[in-house]
Amino acid sequence: MANERSESVVDKYPQNCVNVLLSFGLKQNDQALDLGCGQGNQMQQLAEIGINNVTGIDVNPDNLPTDNMVVVADWNKMPFKENIFDCAYMFSSPLSESSSEKYSEVSRVLKPGGIFIYDDIVFEELMRTHTLRESQLTEEKVIPLQEDADGNQITIVQESFLEEKSHKRLIKVRTYNRGDLVFSDDYSSTVKSLDQHRSGLLPFGFEYVGVVTIHQESKDNLLEPRTFLKFIKTS
Repeated sequence: MANERSESVVDKYPQNCVNVLLSFGLKQNDQALDLGCGQGNQMQQLAEIGINNVTGIDVNPDNLPTDNMVVVADWNKMPFKENIFDCAYMFSSPLSESSSEKYSEVSRVLKPGGIFIYDDIVFEELMRTHTLRESQLTEEKVIPLQEDADGNQITIVQESFLEEKSHKRLIKVRTYNRGDLVFSDDYSSTVKSLDQHRSGLLPFGFEYVGVVTIHQESKDNLLEPRTFLKFIKTS
């Protein structure tokens, strides 16, 4: 049976992505695949420590680095042979509408025993960062007085409500300029549980191994729990 591991690391994102890859078993001579590589930040960081066998794939050629091995393609249908990568990882690339196709393709190109690592907001980890109040998990974060792009003195207040039964996350953001409300926005999203992540990959031959949670610092200086999940291809 796989060994589950969970820990919390407080640091900035994405600097810890490479550390997570190494702690999850990425080795120097492994053939790795960077899914949705964007501008190749992780590829560059890995190259700096001698891990050079990394191939990136991204659908948008305008964002791609020129000094790395990058393929322009949709990773719903990747132009790679079967069983060629030791590790595939995906950071800050959404798994949503076409998750099944993506999981299937990742499984196809990974070697048996290969590892798949991706990050997401996981319900249980989000719960641990909130305060229980009136059957809802709520948290209010206040950003100290600062200047916006126009030089206005502003204060940002973010309230996060997590509904346990529906796994709905409701966010309310209010921006004040010297006490006057100048911006207001509400939005919601459904947060997957750990069991939903496990069951989602099981049909594609992946076994869950463990997680690491980083409380990333966003551009608004808010700490957001981001969980890295590790799976191994067993068949």
